[in-house]
Amino acid sequence: MTNKTSTKTRDQRDQAQPAAGGGMPGQGAGRREKAGGSGVYPASSGSWPDDAVTRTEGEWGRGGDDAGTSEIVPDMALGGDLGNGNRLLEAGQTVGTMTRRADQAQKIMPCLWFDNQVEDAVNFYVSVFPNSKILETSRYGDAGPLPKGQVMTMTFELDGQQFMALNGGPEFHFTEAISFFVKCETQAEVDFYWNTLTADGGEESQCGWLKDKFGLSWQIVPNVLGRYLADKDPAKANRVMQAMLKMQKIDIAPLEKAYAG
Repeated sequence: MTNKTSTKTRDQRDQAQPAAGGGMPGQGAGRREKAGGSGVYPASSGSWPDDAVTRTEGEWGRGGDDAGTSEIVPDMALGGDLGNGNRLLEAGQTVGTMTRRADQAQKIMPCLWFDNQVEDAVNFYVSVFPNSKILETSRYGDAGPLPKGQVMTMTFELDGQQFMALNGGPEFHFTEAISFFVKCETQAEVDFYWNTLTADGGEESQCGWLKDKFGLSWQIVPNVLGRYLADKDPAKANRVMQAMLKMQKIDIAPLEKAYAG
């Protein structure tokens, strides 16, 4: 394995991306897979159909989607040369630890337990956050334990982060020991998430914490708070901490005032 790197532009990358709704890349990086995710073609095939999508090691190092951006990806040099600095991996070869593609299955996924509220909760969450969508829904069958046809699980994305929600019954409930931390750049963003997530029965707490109407805890935090609290000047950091401890929703202006002294 070499340590070379290759640069691939967005246009080059997009030639290898699946059509909308395409399946996840296969685990064997030297394979092509059908655009609908209905199967894979082995790399040893003499001719690949038109509906196949090339997967190279470069595709595993995908960066931002902005037009004109380039990305630096390891050139593993394991298989045939595809041009533009990319090489096709042989069937069965792996690429080691690399940046996950946006459309590759997420390794670790939070699972949220609900009591017959999954559909309402998931639809609410995907309506709140940008770049969000429902990925898959499964239902209980004859084996139960809940009635046949009732939603069992839903997988979904919130701003690119994958989650699973489970209709598990009344046995377990959310606590503040687990919360989701939402990073915000502006006060308007803080206000939006705070007001939306506390609406219709949610609860305000302290220091940026809240519960939504399903009992799930969130932290709505402006990025500036972390920077101020980590300041090398302990007097500034202490003033900011004292100001924050008096707040429910985080207000950036008083934090700035406290930081300035």
